[in-house]
Parts: sequence; structure tokens; C-alpha cells
Amino acid sequence: AEETKFPFEDFHYPNTCDAIPRYADWENLPEGVKVNDVQYRTYQPPKESVPEGTYIENVEELRLLYVILTHDRPESTIRLMESVFVPDVTNFVIHVDGKEKSDDTYDKLVEYANTKNTAAKDEGKEEYIRIVPTEKRVRVNWGGFSMVDATLKALHTAFGLDYYDEHPDEEDEEGVPIDNPHAFQFHKLIHIASTTYPLASNTEIRDTLASYPLDANFLHIILR
Repeated sequence: AEETKFPFEDFHYPNTCDAIPRYADWENLPEGVKVNDVQYRTYQPPKESVPEGTYIENVEELRLLYVILTHDRPESTIRLMESVFVPDVTNFVIHVDGKEKSDDTYDKLVEYANTKNTAAKDEGKEEYIRIVPTEKRVRVNWGGFSMVDATLKALHTAFGLDYYDEHPDEEDEEGVPIDNPHAFQFHKLIHIASTTYPLASNTEIRDTLASYPLDANFLHIILR
């Protein structure tokens, strides 16, 4: 059977960025320019050249949201979360594969999240772990659009929209629909699989992210 095309697969978006040189012919790069220089290039505008607020001033205030996709071995997901957790500035959203064989993983991670969130609330803090509800879990096929769909469901949970699915008519005392107080607040979203494990310390990870503008996106793209 033929696979369904990805959305926008037939669209072409030309690169119009002039901030970094582009090279069309990788076989004949200018002298002194190597493929690695092109493939792993980054762009960090000098702080004095950009408006105030472009960079975060205090790295200790950098809030990170980890969106983790998993399907088995809940202990690996828990180990990952505990390795990158920094109190008060770290949140997690976990999507567990919707296949029946992942139900045990889902149950164990829900139990873990409930335990940690309860402990946080006992200390007067907010919940910091959310599991995508079971009715929104996506049956994921590796490399398929279902991975994107699972990520979108995780974002739905991160922004607190699951709550409004259950309370669609909620209003304040004056009868006005309330703003969304249930969204996680974060500066950077880190999208990873549960098989990931950090090779750098939390200090190095956070310092590196803070050394770039707040609106910078980090992508690992294989250009050739």
C-alpha cells in the first residue's frame, strides 16, 4: 500500500535569511570553508545589537519545559526526568504511546507524576509533571505523522487545554470567560524521546541555552 503524504509535502519554502552565507555547491566550497562549518553553524547576535529582553539576563530564571515521548520502560523516563530536573524552573509533559502494550507504562508514569505533584503541592508549589490523558494518547508509528500528532497532543496538555476540554463553560464571577491560568510557563521547550540521556550537566545545558536569544530555536538538521 502507498503511504499518505505528509501535510505540506509538496510545498517549497525558500530560504530568505541573509544573516548567514549560503552555499549552493557543496562540492566547491570557498577556500577555508568546510562542510562541518556549514552543517553545524549557529547564529548569536551580539547582545548590544538587539533589544532588551532578547536574552535572559539571569540563567537561574530560565524555565525549561521537557516534552517526552515514550512507549515502554517507565523507569528510563523517570531516570531522565530526575537527571534534568531543577526545582521551580523545570516542567515535564509526557506522552505515552496509545497502543495497549504501553498501558502499564502509562499507569506507572501517572502514579509517579501524582506522587511528585502531591509532594510539590504539600510544599506550596505548583504541579510540574503532566501526563497526556489516556483518551488523547496517539498510537505512534516511528517516523510517521503520528509522532507529530503525539507532540501536538503534548502541547495541548502543556498549555492547560485539557482542563478546558472538561470545563468548556468556565467563567469568572462576572460571567466573563477566564484567561488560561493552567498553562505551563516556560522559555524553552525541549522535545526528546525517553531513550535520551544528557551527556552534559544541567549547568552546561542551561548556560548554553541562555547564551542564545530567547526566541532562538535549536534544530539538528542533516543537510546532506
